[in-house]
Amino acid sequence: MSRKHIFLLGLVTSGVLLIFLTILIIFSNKILFPPWYHPGLTEDCNLDIKTDFPELCNKESNPTPKDNFETFEVESNSGKVSGWFFPSKNLDTAVIFVHGAGGDRREGYKRWEFIKSKGYSYYIYDSPNHGISHTNNVGVTYGAKEQEGFKSVFDLVRQKHKNIFVITNSFGISAVALSMDYWRGGIKGIIMENPPYSLERLVKENPIAMSLPKWFVELILNYVSYKIEFPVQNLNPGEIAKSFPEIPIFVTHGTEDEAVPYKHGEDFFQNLKSLKKEFFKAEGAKHGKVYHTFPEEYKKFANQIFSWGQELNKN
Repeated sequence: MSRKHIFLLGLVTSGVLLIFLTILIIFSNKILFPPWYHPGLTEDCNLDIKTDFPELCNKESNPTPKDNFETFEVESNSGKVSGWFFPSKNLDTAVIFVHGAGGDRREGYKRWEFIKSKGYSYYIYDSPNHGISHTNNVGVTYGAKEQEGFKSVFDLVRQKHKNIFVITNSFGISAVALSMDYWRGGIKGIIMENPPYSLERLVKENPIAMSLPKWFVELILNYVSYKIEFPVQNLNPGEIAKSFPEIPIFVTHGTEDEAVPYKHGEDFFQNLKSLKKEFFKAEGAKHGKVYHTFPEEYKKFANQIFSWGQELNKN
């Protein structure tokens, strides 16, 4: 082979490698920094929040809810975690809201009126790398770092309240699932909307990923694991669900969810061993829109979980 052919072969090989490297970085960044990911508490709110609570979506770095609330900060193994606490007269029971990947505490605010009507205290916070909590600029870690934030907030809440319930949206359940051994026995019930089965499954079901060689998709996942310092294969709340304690659990998922397909929630629910579990198929609802689209149905099932959870104290 002549030197010219060797040079051309090397040039082509380098070009192919450069293309694959570019795709690797772009796809990985789409996972770590999704388009809706906006750290801080500024005007970057989802449409529901902008419509219903415009006071929370402005250029101020620390928006203020209209209701009586207190700010709190706790330290975690992933840095400072910041949130809002809405007190009630009933000090026995509290609810913790865990937002999804790329969101912040404001996701939980629209549920406050419902929680207040129950007489429960309410904690909503920014997971590590979200909102105004500590960030290491890695982006969304889908539960890897977020679980540390949840554990610290849970510690704060259990010092003040006897009955603790958790509400999650999307990948918020991953933080709860990964920390299961930490809170086991301390949570009375869980309410989850559009839960993902696993990050790996979600990525591999993506149309772009399906058009790429399988070995290259694995390379992308390994690169993400390296960036977040946690194996992507372990970000699998749907599998962990098989070991969940047998507490009351409500799962709901929208059939028109384009971010986390409906089948994820259905499979997640099937893995739960609890005899006190409920599932609501939200026909036509999009990602994170079940509470917004079917508020009465959501509240009905949530009330059942609260009722069952309170009964655990009597046994």
